Amino acid sequence: MYSEGSDSMDGVPDSAQAAEPMGLRRLPSPRELMADAMADDRARETVTRGRRAAQAALTGTGSQRLLLLRLPLPALLEQAGQLGAWQSKEEGWSVLVQPLAGAASGRGRQALLEQRRAYLQCLAAGVPLAHVLIQLNEMAYLSDLVSAVLLPPTVIESQIHRELASALPCPVLLEPGDADKLQIARDARQAVAASHRFPMLLIEGRVGLVESAGNPDGAVLLGPGMAAGDAPHLLAFDDAPERGEDWAPACRGLTLTASSVAAAQRRFERWRMYDLLAAAG
Repeated sequence: MYSEGSDSMDGVPDSAQAAEPMGLRRLPSPRELMADAMADDRARETVTRGRRAAQAALTGTGSQRLLLLRLPLPALLEQAGQLGAWQSKEEGWSVLVQPLAGAASGRGRQALLEQRRAYLQCLAAGVPLAHVLIQLNEMAYLSDLVSAVLLPPTVIESQIHRELASALPCPVLLEPGDADKLQIARDARQAVAASHRFPMLLIEGRVGLVESAGNPDGAVLLGPGMAAGDAPHLLAFDDAPERGEDWAPACRGLTLTASSVAAAQRRFERWRMYDLLAAAG
């Protein structure tokens, strides 16, 4: 108990009780920021097309698989037109792109605005995007621009990330990183599909208590040595798998990392050389 004249409360030093943030910066509401970098009809169409394609691939309701490309943001911005032309010609595959770096450092107003503008540039070229969900409040500013979100290994155990993902209007990809976290990723997928009640930043800039309906469109990214199981998954391999069972029955596509669009095309063509891919596509 705390008593007057003591230097702590329940053993906690006064310095800890009096701790204050070193700096405080006001952020605009999501609505204010969106007004400065608005999505046009072309961008909204690209986002919707990407979401539908990802949902169809992950649920197995369509004939196409999902190709998740990981590209450095500078290369993506420079080559978005080239990528858009490539994906429009690709048969049997729907393409999403995950930028490998943010548009700017920091998380202030200017950084968020630059990130929106970078995403809008990609969408104008017809390239749908997958956003890595680390900073929770980012989705209030960016959710209208992304066709899927990815929970990386650093957050798949986070209950609040799972709760937020359960309320998003787009598919969720869960990356375990290594085989030791595979079951955690599968548990996270089940949690994302469930209903939750939690506080969330709203478009007006207020915090509201949200009750999600659950997000059924989830898949796990499997690397080498990870057992496929029956849950929907994407293979995150740089080389074609040696085992046919990695594809069946729940494999919904591939995750490839490259330094440029041309390098991504070459890597994807090497996959095509394998009879396994030709038979599965």
